[in-house]
Amino acid sequence: MSDQIWPVDLSGRLVAALRYSKACGLPPFFYRGRRITMSRKRVDPHPLDYDWRFTSSTVDFLTKELRDGDCLLAGVPSLVDAASSSGSSRRVRLVDWQPNLGSYETVNINLADPLAQSFDIALVDPPWYPKEYLRWVTWVAQHLPPGGEILASLWPVETRPTASDERASILRSISDWADVDLNPGVLRYQVPHFEMCAFQAQERNIPPKPWRVGDLVRLNINKQPGLRSALRPAGRWHRFVWNDYQLALRVSPEVTGPVEIAPVPGAKGWIWPSVSRRAPGRDEITLWSSANEVAKVHGAGSLLKILMQWTSSGELCTSDAGDQLVQLCEQWNFPKSSLWRSEQWHHPG
Repeated sequence: MSDQIWPVDLSGRLVAALRYSKACGLPPFFYRGRRITMSRKRVDPHPLDYDWRFTSSTVDFLTKELRDGDCLLAGVPSLVDAASSSGSSRRVRLVDWQPNLGSYETVNINLADPLAQSFDIALVDPPWYPKEYLRWVTWVAQHLPPGGEILASLWPVETRPTASDERASILRSISDWADVDLNPGVLRYQVPHFEMCAFQAQERNIPPKPWRVGDLVRLNINKQPGLRSALRPAGRWHRFVWNDYQLALRVSPEVTGPVEIAPVPGAKGWIWPSVSRRAPGRDEITLWSSANEVAKVHGAGSLLKILMQWTSSGELCTSDAGDQLVQLCEQWNFPKSSLWRSEQWHHPG
């Protein structure tokens, strides 16, 4: 490998990014006890995060649906500005598990205890899977008294073969502690880049955007439900961010030794042709980008050290692993232009 640092003078770009963030007064967060500055701008959605974001028309609709009072937003950062500045007396608090949301609170709802605060109304956009859904909704409900109201998204019956039965079971469970009012098809979601890449890899006809629709469930609380059990992740993913591009490396269990990067069986080249958690072969993915690029990595612990050094110092070690990483950068959608943000983190818990 040559002494050239990919893509262009990366070390200098990182220094410039740090100076830029300091000059703009961007807020810090803490990574392993170290103060780090990150941009307020959200990174591209990543398929690991169930990160589908509302369209602007849905943001307007939901803002009008929220009554005045103390309001908890859970997993809906696209709504916080509109909900806070709608001219009402509403007081808004956002929790989300992404750490680069400015002054808002980083909370992993799958694991965290409830907040020490009560609210009058809440809006939550949970992951569209039964265990996660009930964990998120009951976590939010811990913050509201009887008479409080929760607005929650819910997947349509066409989402997957088991969707109808799953919905029925969830709504029966919720009806034990809340009155349920279902409004079908009123939510619209932006199409994230990773989903568009998956469609293109399938060589399917791409439907008109936005094609993802959700139902709105209005829950009027009769009594506080029990909090569903915490959900431990199957593995730990370490995240790297360059500009808006996000890369996740599975590092639990950590395997050191020589680094080998290879395509994942079932992928179309480097692209994973699905956004479903049920897709066969998904568990083999070790390296995953926000452009739905995937790879299998042997020696992920060794690659982690290389990526951490590269991100923090701009220096890429001269080695076979470094050569593989440079080749991958050239084939994947890594930013090829000036870097204005370069960070690393992992989800709390």
